[in-house]
Amino acid sequence: MKRDEKGVPILSEEIKAQLYESRNWNKKLGEGIIDWPSLVAAAEAQGCEAYVSEREYYHYEGSDGTAKCCAKQDYEYLRSL
Repeated sequence: MKRDEKGVPILSEEIKAQLYESRNWNKKLGEGIIDWPSLVAAAEAQGCEAYVSEREYYHYEGSDGTAKCCAKQDYEYLRSL
């Protein structure tokens, strides 16, 4: 692998795009691959009384990129279930 003068790997544009996209798998709660209504129903059947929304990245379509915005949207979605 080629490296720059500091020893950092030089990545192709294709690899750079793949790495960027891998960070953008975040979706607004309820729009991703998890079936939240079924998950919440199963959790509540077991006595769950609270949910924690945790994110590593705050950018997704419909977000302003802040933790506060994401927490508010996640809260609103979970309350709607």
